[in-house]
Amino acid sequence: MPHEQRCDGCGVESKGVAQAALCPCCVAALKKSAADPPDFSGVTETTFTLGERLVPDDLARDRKGAPLSAVVPLFRSERYAQKTIRSLVKYLPHGSEIICVDDGSPDRSGEIAVKELAGFERGLVVRLDRNTGYAHAVNAGARHASGRYILMWNADCFARAGFAGPMIEILDRFEDVAIVGNRHFRPDGTVDSEGSEWGWDTGTYRHVGRKLADPHPDRVMSETLTPRRLDRDAVTFACCLIRGSVWRELGGIDERYRIGYWEDVDFCLRAREAGWRVAWTPDSEIVHVGNHTQSSDHAWRDRNRALFHKRWAETGIVDKHARARGLAPHQDKNGRGRVVVCMIA
Repeated sequence: MPHEQRCDGCGVESKGVAQAALCPCCVAALKKSAADPPDFSGVTETTFTLGERLVPDDLARDRKGAPLSAVVPLFRSERYAQKTIRSLVKYLPHGSEIICVDDGSPDRSGEIAVKELAGFERGLVVRLDRNTGYAHAVNAGARHASGRYILMWNADCFARAGFAGPMIEILDRFEDVAIVGNRHFRPDGTVDSEGSEWGWDTGTYRHVGRKLADPHPDRVMSETLTPRRLDRDAVTFACCLIRGSVWRELGGIDERYRIGYWEDVDFCLRAREAGWRVAWTPDSEIVHVGNHTQSSDHAWRDRNRALFHKRWAETGIVDKHARARGLAPHQDKNGRGRVVVCMIA
């Protein structure tokens, strides 16, 4: 029926479902939800490789480590699943593995992944019996990763030739870097992201190149320095490369962040608090469509933002890391509003 939709929370068809895709009952429950991580222990998980379903014992087999493991959540990704998987198969380094997660998608995303990876020796499809949100889906896939590095990859991203090499080289060469991002283009050729920087004028992270000029205009990366990199506040998990050891050290993405948004910058802040650096390089490029699951207006987004602010902004930690990089965190995009001193009498 044209005016009825299915709630992402309880799965019941209701005329009360808004663009946020939650029915009124689930919205009310959302507001009462506690700060503790959600319990996904009852989620059923099924795995497939080479087109065949695996029994649990098969997953315990000793696998040779891959150069990197790409983790691809597939919720509502039928439109892009085939193209993104084929681009990874074509452009990932030899021996890499691809782990697709069909996190209760209502379309054919999981079926497409099983078909596309049926002839790929290092492919795995993890199927969850219901949608649990981005964070849990990625964590479920990453648990099977054998690669030294873990590639975060959105289903609406498409690889370009040689995109993985510069990111791998940075992690190989700079032992204090835990996460490295790259340059994202929209399909029309405009820049989508060159890393993210915090801004108090918006109370959020903005994508450099799309919404923000580079905050380091005096730091031009040398054309002769290989590999080229800049430190960033954070990078988007639409595509970035993470040390597998750091991923395990931090316990993956915090599943308190539901559906999507803010969980990637939270992970970057946790890594930086643990003494690691977050970097970005212009030598790696991909194409990113953006917001293909249409979750940008989801009710969880405001809750995720509030959780991040309570944890990182209100505690002053975002300011601490900005100052450590020589930035003035309370300036707006025009350089106004710098805090010189604050006195309480």
